[in-house]
Amino acid sequence: MENEEIVLNFMQFTGVDDLGVAHNFCETNGWNLQASIESYFANPNLFSAGVSAANEAPFEEEPVREAIPAQFATLAGNNMNMGRMAVAQPAAEPFRNYGAEWTRNGKNQDSRGLAQLFSPPSYVFQGSLAEACEAGMMQSKWILINIQATDEFASHVLNRDCWKDNTPLSGIIKEHFIFCQRDKESQFGRVYSQRYHNYGPYPIVAIIDPITRAHLQKVPLSHQPTSQEIMPCLLTFMELHKKPGIEEQIDDDHSEDFDEETKKALAMSLEMNNTSEIKPTAIEKEPVTTQPEPVVEPQIQKTYNFGPPSPEPPKDKTSTTLRIKLPNGNSVQRRFLKEDQIKEIYSVLEHDHEMDFGDLTKFVLKITFPKKTLGADLLGNSLASEQIMNCRLILDSL
Repeated sequence: MENEEIVLNFMQFTGVDDLGVAHNFCETNGWNLQASIESYFANPNLFSAGVSAANEAPFEEEPVREAIPAQFATLAGNNMNMGRMAVAQPAAEPFRNYGAEWTRNGKNQDSRGLAQLFSPPSYVFQGSLAEACEAGMMQSKWILINIQATDEFASHVLNRDCWKDNTPLSGIIKEHFIFCQRDKESQFGRVYSQRYHNYGPYPIVAIIDPITRAHLQKVPLSHQPTSQEIMPCLLTFMELHKKPGIEEQIDDDHSEDFDEETKKALAMSLEMNNTSEIKPTAIEKEPVTTQPEPVVEPQIQKTYNFGPPSPEPPKDKTSTTLRIKLPNGNSVQRRFLKEDQIKEIYSVLEHDHEMDFGDLTKFVLKITFPKKTLGADLLGNSLASEQIMNCRLILDSL
C-alpha cells in the first residue's frame, strides 16, 4: 500500500481533517496503518500543536495508580447494607467475581451460592480492545461490548439472567460476536469511554465494527434486563449487517464475476433462445404480405452536463479532502464542502479535466471501501449524508 493511501485510510478511520497531522502519525509509526490508528486514539493531540514528530518525545502512557483494596458492602455478604456503595474494583479484574471474593483466604464461605449465580460467563474475551478487534477480523465476528458497574444492580442481573453459558443467547453471541465484558473502572472500560464518549448510564451493551472500529449500535437495556429484550436486538442487527470482512478493491480492468444465480439465469435464457429458433420445413407457404413495421428511432440515453463548480473551499471543519483516480491513471486531490452535493464532484471533473467525465452514461464514481457506486440516484445527496469524507474515489468507465 502506498504511503498516500495509508494517510487517506488513516484520515477516513480516525476522522482527522488535517493532512499534515495524519502524515506525521503514519510516518512516526513506520507507515503501519494499524499502529498509526492506535497511536492516534492513545494521544490524538500529539501533533495538533504543530510539533514535528522528530522533536516530539515518545508518548508514554500515564501510569495507573495503585488499586484500592476491595471492600464488600453491597449486593452480597453477611451484613448486607444496600445504602452503602462499593468502592472501585482493581483494574486487573475484568468484572467482579463473587467466587473469588467470598472464598478469599478461606475466611468467608459462599453459603448463598453467589459465586455461580453472578459470575461472568466463560466466553469473555481476555484481551485489550485492539486485540479483540484483531480477533474479530480473523474470525469475521462483530465486537459485543458490555461495560459494567458494580454499584448498579442491572450489571449483576446481566450476568445472572442473560450471559449465562448454555443458553440460546450465549450460543448466538459465541457464534457471531467477540464478547468483551469489563468494569467501567478497568483500563479497558476507560479506553472505551474515552474513545466512544460513552460515560453511562451503566451497564452499557454496544456493538463495534472490528475493521473500522466504528460504534455501530447501542443495545437499549431496562432496569431489569432480560435475554428476551437483548436477543431481538442482536438478531435484527445480524439481519441488517453481513459478517465483517474487508471488501475486495475495485478492479478497473475487469468486471465483477457473475454469482451462481446470475449464471443459472443466463444459461436458462440461452436454452430458451435455442429452442425457440424457427426450423425450415419442406412445405412452402404462400408469402404473406405484412405492413412494414414503423421505424423506431434509437433512444438517446440521457447525459448530464453539470454547471461550473464552486471555488475550492479553505481547509477547515466544514470541508473535507477527496482523492479521485481518473481512468487515465492520474489522480486528483481537491477539497469540497461537507454539505456539497455529489454532483459537485462530477462538475469539477467535467469542467476542470474532461467534459466526458460528467457523462454518467460513460463514467461513474465509485468508493472502494465500503464499496458504493455514486450514480444518478445519489447526485442530490450531500457528501456528509453518504459518509464521503477524507476518502479515495475511482472514476470508472462503463
